[in-house]
Amino acid sequence: MRLGELFIEAGFPGGVFNVVTGGPDIGEAMVAHPGIDKIQFVGSGPTAKKVLRNAAETLKPCGLELGGKSAVIIFADADLQEAAKRGLSGAISANGQGCVNGTRLLVERPIYDRYLQMLSAMAGHISIGDPLEQSTNPGPVISQAALTRILGIVTTAVKQDGCRLVAGGERLGGERADGFFLPITIVADVDNHAGIAQHEVFGPVLTVTPFDSEEEAIALANGTAYGLGGYIHTQNLRRAHHVASQLDAGMIHVNGSGEGMTAVRAVRRREAERLWRLGGEAGLHEFLRVKNVWVNLAKPAAAVTLLEGESR
Repeated sequence: MRLGELFIEAGFPGGVFNVVTGGPDIGEAMVAHPGIDKIQFVGSGPTAKKVLRNAAETLKPCGLELGGKSAVIIFADADLQEAAKRGLSGAISANGQGCVNGTRLLVERPIYDRYLQMLSAMAGHISIGDPLEQSTNPGPVISQAALTRILGIVTTAVKQDGCRLVAGGERLGGERADGFFLPITIVADVDNHAGIAQHEVFGPVLTVTPFDSEEEAIALANGTAYGLGGYIHTQNLRRAHHVASQLDAGMIHVNGSGEGMTAVRAVRRREAERLWRLGGEAGLHEFLRVKNVWVNLAKPAAAVTLLEGESR
């Protein structure tokens, strides 16, 4: 809504940029309307399939953003304190409600226990509260339904999949009890086939899985249906380049946590993740239509007078 106000303040003509709020009925009307040339949808896979089915009636092209499960690979030679801080950002940024967040931490076994200790200690110092307060890092999740769903995923991981709860996992009490607040939650010893490792939680939840070799780390990182982002922590430049080349993702950060999310990233297409590209020249082409104009000159080419400064 604020963006819409800024467009007005900037002097854009009416109708160039429109903000339309509403529920599913608004979305369905936009998808079905023949006057709308393209749909860019952000949401779940099942809803995306419905969007595509409805858009087929008018042969309307669609771009889909369907989430992510980005892996963060921490090798034993990494700066552990920095890697722990960066690892937490997957749960802190937008309170874990971001498609590119690194929420699946893969840690080399020799540093696994030490990294978990550092991660949980840092998580305990995160200030959670009113997002309008300067001291707040994450705020609440989006709704009661989201909070219930997230807690259910964590409970299933611990009770059914044999994972270990290291931090969080319960709704905040006290003065935050009436809100949709969940502390940073860390679930360790997660098998890559567990539901919590394969499906986007979309909340302040991190999973941690050990690995023993570079090859295993790559296999684990690529072992989901998603391919949006990837994060690598190492001081070995050769390893950084090799692992980055092997990760099936469109945005890779080495010793970082998302600082480069600017209009220069093109995201690879993968079935359950994206059906379009965002950022850079590739992203601009998503919103362009090519037009070829052929002009047959009435006179032979040799008889055409060249403009001043133009070469034959």
